[in-house]
Amino acid sequence: MPVQCPRRLLVAVAALAACGTPGRPAEPAAPARTVPQEASGPLALPLSDPLHEVLRVETLDRGPGRSLVSAELTPSSHFTECLPSWNVAGSEPFAVEIRTQPEGSERWTPWLLIGDWGVPERAEDVMTACDEARVAVDILEATGPQCRAQLRFLPAGEQPLDPAAIRASAVFTDRRLLDARVTAAAAEPWPLPVQLSVPARSQRSAGEDIGHRICSPTSVAMVTAYHGARVPTRAMAATVHDPSFDIYGNWNRAIQGAYSHGVGGELLRFSSWEGVAAYLRAGRPLVASIRVAPGELRGAPYEKTAGHLLVLTGLGLGGVVLVNDPAASWPGVVPRRYMRADMEQVWFRNGGVAYAFKKEPGVPR
Repeated sequence: MPVQCPRRLLVAVAALAACGTPGRPAEPAAPARTVPQEASGPLALPLSDPLHEVLRVETLDRGPGRSLVSAELTPSSHFTECLPSWNVAGSEPFAVEIRTQPEGSERWTPWLLIGDWGVPERAEDVMTACDEARVAVDILEATGPQCRAQLRFLPAGEQPLDPAAIRASAVFTDRRLLDARVTAAAAEPWPLPVQLSVPARSQRSAGEDIGHRICSPTSVAMVTAYHGARVPTRAMAATVHDPSFDIYGNWNRAIQGAYSHGVGGELLRFSSWEGVAAYLRAGRPLVASIRVAPGELRGAPYEKTAGHLLVLTGLGLGGVVLVNDPAASWPGVVPRRYMRADMEQVWFRNGGVAYAFKKEPGVPR
């Protein structure tokens, strides 16, 4: 039986005749508030990926309805996918929306809901799709090239959000270039070996009721334990569970969930092993999101999976990728050795999404 952490695709709730709205809406806003450097800097490593570009939110403006709106995020080239993530301090519930501007247009898409926290149930009329783009659970997918994006944070409780308590970033990708980029990655030199000692956990140990569904929180719990925050696997699963879709593998909830346990993080995407090696050399294991067809991942404890997450713990000699695979039946066989070519196929070619975490002083627990 294949292990799966399914990620349901979000069905569009509204079909609009025209996705964009003429010009930028006039939004009364207070002067820009800069996110403190100590909040935006510690997670960042010099990451220069040939395909995926990371931009971090530097300012948040007051918008209507107690919202906080990011400055425009403009990558160096157009994109068809945008993957945001955030760390929001405090216990107040909130929602996050995203909008983009199509290449060559002065119009913006409507605001689309891409995540929330502490919200028990989403409203039925929430907008997640339009003609130019849709949110597929936790990533924005555009029907054509886009040139910039914005994030909007909305309080879902009584108290307003503090801009100084929010750290956010977004990864921009032109999916049309993915296949060519992965082919090029296969010819690049293999980095020098590096290995981290990440405590192993099996998702099966959490019990038969959820053990087959919690690869993401099990992987997150392994990495937070490595950073000194030991959280029981079932407790981490309860933290990151997405009640709207009844899934445990929502990417942005994994990032916010780890932050609630004292470990900051962000979503990244990789298409180069040198970028992976840079994080491992900095003592930062990565949680990789993979998809496996039969025969694609030799040595795995499953034949196939429509969606799975595991921990990258190191790079060995001769193109060996060292991992902790939570699908293994018990912790002693969680550490695995997969081959470079297989991981390029199941990880890079499926988008190269990863969780990157770092223990930080002063993070609320």
